[in-house]
Formats: sequence, structure tokens, C-alpha cells
Amino acid sequence: MCRTTSDIGVTRTPILLLQAPPAPDERRFYQHILASIGAPMWGRHTVSELKVRALSHLHDMDLKMIMIDEVHNLLAGSYREQRRFLNMLGFLANDLCASLVVFGVNGAVDAIRGDEQLAR
Repeated sequence: MCRTTSDIGVTRTPILLLQAPPAPDERRFYQHILASIGAPMWGRHTVSELKVRALSHLHDMDLKMIMIDEVHNLLAGSYREQRRFLNMLGFLANDLCASLVVFGVNGAVDAIRGDEQLAR
């Protein structure tokens, strides 16, 4: 499933499996992406910096699908935090031209169905 392009040292993989953070937290989610793909992280970074780094690495990986387990964790946040997290997921899927597959308990289905783009 993974292959390394030796001339540039990039591992290409079509699928990335992640676990959602315990609450809808963009910073923790981007940090988890970077840690999952083995990208080095030093110091403290803004959410924007983490997003740019994560997207850069994910584009290089030629990602086609992001699978997120425990997506029901987003219900631990306020409505506003949930919307923000769902918007972030939609942005990731669009920017990477990748499919988004989520797993979780039934309670999360309503939250995701509330976002028309993600429901598709």
C-alpha cells in the first residue's frame, strides 16, 4: 500500500488512518496528522502553521482517502467547536481532493449530517 520514492525520500500512501482527538481541537488534530506520518515537530506552532505543514506533507504523499476513527469525540465540544471542526474536515477533503471516511457511534451521525458537504 505504501511506496517510497527514493529520489525524493517521500513515502506515498493512498490512505491515512487517524483517530479523532478527544474533543474538536484543530491544533491537536493537525499535530496528530504530523505525528502519524512521522513529520518532525519542534517548538510551538500556530494552528495555521500546523495546517500548512500537514497539508504540504499530505499533498506530497498523494493521499486519496482519510479515515478517521472515534469521530463522535467531536460531540464533546460546543456547537460552535463542532462546526469549526467539521469545516476543517471539509476543507481537508477538498484541498487534498481526498475522500473522507469516518467511524464512530451513532450520535456522531447527526452532527455530520448537519454539514451538507460532509454528509455526501
